Order: sequence, then structure tokens, then C-alpha cells
Amino acid sequence: MVTAMKARLPLIVQDKLVAQAKGIESVELIEVRDEEYFLDGPIIKSIAVVDFDPATSTVLPGVPFDPPTTEDGWGEYRAASTNALDSPSFINVNAFATVLLTKRMFEEPDVLGREVKWAFDGPQLFVVPRAGAWANAYYERDSRSLQLFYFPSVRRSDRLIFTALSRDIVAHETAHAVLDGIAPDLYDAITPQSLALHEAVADLSAFMMATRSEVLCEAILNAVQGDLTKYTALSSIAEEYASEQGEDRPLRNLFNDATLDPSKGGSPVDRSNPHELGTVLSGAMYSVFLRMYKAATTEVGVSSYSGSPARYEKALFLASQRLKRVMFRALDYLPPGDVSFADYGRAMIASDQKFYPNHEETREWIRDEFLERAIVSDRSSLRVAVNPGGEDLETMARSDWTAYRFANERRDWLGLPSGPFEVKPRLIVKKKYYHKDENKTVRELIFKIGWDVCEDNDIGAEFPKSRRLTVGMTMVFGFDDNRLHTILRTDHKDLQDEQVEQKKDRDSTLRWMAAKGLLLPFRVYQEYSPLFNTRAYADSTIEMMHIKGTGRMLHMSGGFR
Repeated sequence: MVTAMKARLPLIVQDKLVAQAKGIESVELIEVRDEEYFLDGPIIKSIAVVDFDPATSTVLPGVPFDPPTTEDGWGEYRAASTNALDSPSFINVNAFATVLLTKRMFEEPDVLGREVKWAFDGPQLFVVPRAGAWANAYYERDSRSLQLFYFPSVRRSDRLIFTALSRDIVAHETAHAVLDGIAPDLYDAITPQSLALHEAVADLSAFMMATRSEVLCEAILNAVQGDLTKYTALSSIAEEYASEQGEDRPLRNLFNDATLDPSKGGSPVDRSNPHELGTVLSGAMYSVFLRMYKAATTEVGVSSYSGSPARYEKALFLASQRLKRVMFRALDYLPPGDVSFADYGRAMIASDQKFYPNHEETREWIRDEFLERAIVSDRSSLRVAVNPGGEDLETMARSDWTAYRFANERRDWLGLPSGPFEVKPRLIVKKKYYHKDENKTVRELIFKIGWDVCEDNDIGAEFPKSRRLTVGMTMVFGFDDNRLHTILRTDHKDLQDEQVEQKKDRDSTLRWMAAKGLLLPFRVYQEYSPLFNTRAYADSTIEMMHIKGTGRMLHMSGGFR
């Protein structure tokens, strides 16, 4: 076996045909350090590419890795020339590079501050860059894989379009895998906004990956003279994928006015369609980014594009880094179980408040956007509780018994149910704090508790009349003062309007799934499986329904759309 600590990898800058049409370089080289090893494949400790021959479905040998020839040199995969981007070797290495960089973005010291752990029992995510002929791509927990397909172009009859060559699509699907590791309850969620949160975070991850390409950002800023309030390749998701299926617009656009209540202005969305519903959240966060970018241009001292493009590039970098921290650090703060956009908003505000207590501006922008798009009905819905404490955090992190006792002795104060609850594995995380010339490391204990509640299930005679729903809470403790800084929960007794809306959305989505044959009674699913491997199923115990596999169903049957 060949081992190395660092390598140079080719990476698609933008969807291939879109880049050519816009005169943008197709490929850039990125440098990856600090991996335990690189093997033919490509394969590393956490990611393994598995390529199949489309004609025979046999597994093909991996792309060879050439180790560095000097101590300070760089290893390289023997990918084909960048003039042959459709070659299997280039497709494999590009997909690998995109997955690795997306995963590493979440792991950075100022985001999660730790290595991402997958939601399945195994160290490696399998990446299949040529999974078959289908206009689709998806992440699946059961097979521990990203499945990236290819399809014939409707515009060019002699051309195949490989989703593995789209930075947007590969980053989007990788983000699903990462988020599944952070918040695994969402994979079986039945609340539409929980499923849409997955889609929004995935689209925003694709956007964040786009901001990391110096080649792409420079080309975009030159094209719009620094004005990102115009339509750009940064805000568009999967342009080539949509174009090569005959559409004259990107699959999704983050620069939008999507809203949950069109009566107050903005574009309506189908609240039962997670991909479409997710544009409300992704649009809100892109609008926050535009405010950050405008503030950053003032901070770096530019007022016009001529003569100072480098400063606009710096402003774009600052804004994207700040948005990255706000959006992705908050994922650790999400309560377990089904969550809403408002829950995520509260997690963002709590996280930002913890790290930047004296800088309210970003939190106000989030409140503005969530109110504007009817995600919340008033600003107070995004309030976050901050509480005193004083606990032995090291022992609580290490000992399940101590953690359970802490929660059990404070049932009334925490608002826990009288019945059973589950104390989740605790996390000790270290995250970097950056503000102008100041930086430090903040150490936190993330403590989550989940429990089940019962609600009416009027979705059809073939299903039980009641269903089980997982809810929960997250507590965030600071090691610097042994204090409980934040409590976030999903079942808000003081936000009944929000709870009623989520219940209506669950009913609507489950009825739609049942009518389309995407949700099956467990006896039907069990009898005919694996014919229904793209369906969710209703597992019933004592006339209480519990839904399994909604995330899997949407990723496989709905795919990237």
C-alpha cells in the first residue's frame, strides 16, 4: 500500500458546460494536507471511491496514486488530462476531491471543530461516481454511499451528463451525509420543514463550496462589477443539470423571495415538497449573506469596482466565512427529533450569541429575514433562553448515569415529560472564535435529550389513528465558566401557533405520500420489499404509527430535485 500525507487534486470549478459558456476555467488544482494515507481509488480513511463498468456492472480498479518523490513533494492521482473531463479517471478523482473538501469545510476549527462521523456504523462513505443511467444523485445511509448517476443530454444527443462532474450536486449530496451524521433523527422525520432543512443546508453547502473557488469568484465579480445583488453563478444551483434536461433556468436559485405566506408578499412554495420548501430557508440565508457582503465592502473600504477588484474578493471571502460559521456551527445546537426552520433559526441565534455576545447585527438580519418570509410570526419567536449553571461538565460528558441524573433531577425546570426520555451521547467540541484581530478557542459541552409524543394521525383508514413523533432539547454548556448557556427545544408550549402549523404540514405531506404510494403500511412494505426500496413505511405498534425512511425515500425517489 502507498501512503502519503498530502496530495494535489483536480477539482471542477463550475459545471463543465456552464463554465465553458461563461469563459471560466474548467478545473483548478487544490492541495489537501494531513490525511493519514492516500490509496488507489481514490481512498482515504473516511472516503472510498467505488467505480463500476456501466456495461458489465463489474467493479473497476481504482485510479492509481503516485506518492511524492521528495520529502516536501505532493502526491497525485493519475487522472486523465483536464482536456478529457469525461474520462472515468477524472470523474472519479473530481468526485472524491469535491466530497473531501465539502466534508472538511464542516470540520474546520471555526465550524464544528472536529472530524465528521457518519451516521452509519463504518468509517468510510462510499462514493459511486458512475452509478448508472438516471438523471439523479442521492445519499443513502443503508448502503453508506453517495450514488451519482449520468443521463443523456436533451440538447446534445451525443453527450452524457455526469452528476459527478457537478460541484453543486456532489457538494449537495455530501452535505446530506454530513448532516445525517450530526442530526440523524432528521433521516426519519415527518415534519416537512425537517426534511426541507436537509435540502436547504445541502444547497447552502453547494453555495459555500462555490465561494471557495478563487477562479470562479474572480470571474463572477468581474462580470457583475462587484454587485452580487445581480443573478450570478454563486446563487444558482445545478445549472448544467437543469439545462441539459431542457430547462432555461438553474434547478434552484438562492437569490429568491420564497415565503411561507405569499399573502404578505413574495413567491409561494409547495409546503409539502421539501426541495421547494427548502428555498424559503436557503433564500433567507442568501439574503443574510448579501447583507454581510455589503457590510464587508464597507469594512474593507471600497465603493466602486474599478481599480479595486482584490478588495471585493476580500469582502466576498469575509462574508462567506461569517455566513459559514453562523449556519453550520448551529447544526450542533439543533434539538433532536423533528425540527422546524424556526428551531434552526433559534439555533443560529444561540450559537452566534454565544460566540459574539456584543455583536447583534447578524442576529437582527436573521430575525428580519425569518419574519419577512413568514418563518416566524414575530421576532420574539426567535428568542433564546440563557441560564446560569455550575456543573462537573467533564463527568457529565463521560458518564451516562451522571447525565441522566442531571436531567431527571431537573425534570420540572427543564420541562421534561413525566414518562421516559433518552439522553443522547454528549459531545465536547472546540471551536475557534474570530473577530477582527482577536481569536481564541471556545470549549463546549453539547447535551441532547429526546422523547416521543403522540398526535392524531388522520391520513387514511389503512393507517393507525395515532402516530409517534420524536421531539427534544439541546443544552449547551461552556467549560470556561461551567455555565449552562443555552436551552433549545422543539415542543414549545408558548409557541402554539407554530406547533399547529407544523402539525398541518405533517398531515398534508403524509397524505400526499400515501396517495402517491410513497408511504406504505408496514405489512405491505415488508411483504413486497425490496420492490419498494424507495418508499417510506409506517411501522405500527399497538395502533401507534412511527414513520421510517422518509429521508431515504425523498433522496432516492425525488433525488436531487
